[in-house]
Amino acid sequence: MEAIGANRNDDLALSIRMSSNLAPEVLFGCVREAEGAGLACCWFAGNPYERPALITVAAASRLVGGLALGAGTVNVLAHHPVMLAEEASTVAGFCPDSFALGLGVGLDKQRATLGLPKRSALQVMRTAVETVRALCAGDELQIGETGTAAVRLALPAQDIPILIGAVGPRFLDLAGRIADGVIFSMGCDHGYLKQAMSIISEGRRDSTTIRPFRHVAYVIYGGRTVDSAAEAGLRRMVAHLAS
Repeated sequence: MEAIGANRNDDLALSIRMSSNLAPEVLFGCVREAEGAGLACCWFAGNPYERPALITVAAASRLVGGLALGAGTVNVLAHHPVMLAEEASTVAGFCPDSFALGLGVGLDKQRATLGLPKRSALQVMRTAVETVRALCAGDELQIGETGTAAVRLALPAQDIPILIGAVGPRFLDLAGRIADGVIFSMGCDHGYLKQAMSIISEGRRDSTTIRPFRHVAYVIYGGRTVDSAAEAGLRRMVAHLAS
């Protein structure tokens, strides 16, 4: 579910979030059903050790004609911003409608397992957003500590909305200041979302971005099922998120 703009009910749009690791035939069938149902967007998660979200979006783009697609989120600590810009710009060119890029920082445990260097996640996110946005727009940037390497993508310029996957107040404030939207963590309750929206609004006051700001909230939904294993799995997920 996502809202676009300044908390107006008429801007509320229903979307769906899918695992990128579904079997291809299941995933493609769900994408077709989402478009047939008139949903606004299909978001794909970038979970650890699963099919990358950007690759999944590129594959799904061949199936749709008017359904927007989004990657939410891609780990900026595991991707060089120039490589990320290349991939995002390529995927955006494949999408027949609109494409949105969600960026996150992943989990501490995952970063430790992969041996990723310990860096300020907040600063890495800021650099990633600014670099990806500029390169995708066709700008030339000076990359590297010495600032002597000029980089420009050999791809058509793309205007790609960039959203930040944010939980804590510092990332919520950063999203309001430099991003085009925010993706809230799954399982957030109404009280948290109300507080988070206030923090984002404060950041927006100092933002130079003038286009609409998107708020994306993942809401768990499940119908009745006769599959006891599936029902037990859903119960464990809800219990984990509520704890």
